[in-house]
Amino acid sequence: RRIVDALIVDGRVAPAVVAGPSSIVRSQVERGASWRALDLDHFIDETLARLDGLVVIDETKIIVSGHSGAGCSLTGGMVTTPDSKRRLHGILSIDTCMIPAVGAKLGAAHPRTHVAVGYQDISWSRSFSAFHTAFERAAAEQERPAEVLRTVTKLAPKRDFHNQTVPLS
Repeated sequence: RRIVDALIVDGRVAPAVVAGPSSIVRSQVERGASWRALDLDHFIDETLARLDGLVVIDETKIIVSGHSGAGCSLTGGMVTTPDSKRRLHGILSIDTCMIPAVGAKLGAAHPRTHVAVGYQDISWSRSFSAFHTAFERAAAEQERPAEVLRTVTKLAPKRDFHNQTVPLS
């Protein structure tokens, strides 16, 4: 929220509502993966219900973003986003574990959902090629309008490498 607020104040992005799931259940946020069983539709429904009367949400502009451990689970977090009953405007995956199965799932998101993946390899000592291959293969297997984004971008933050991927993305 702090990062998005700064981007809004600087005029780099339009005003937005930022909602993030969190958990106090240790099994849901341990061993590097967050939200092992995230139900995205339930989370969005609950967010909309709590904001009712406070702000109007345009459901055609919902963007789901996840950073770090949010993309490290094969059953929750970012991997669930393409399964949403809603047609999301976009999915933004930021410097996650880059698991090939998650890449395949993101690459195969709804043909009208933009998908962007940003990562850095400065502070990691692992290969990202299998993720790239799975993402690109899944994206190539579907027909989608030319204006719909499917991209994986290597970022080059100058400091605080992992956290600075968020505003760069």
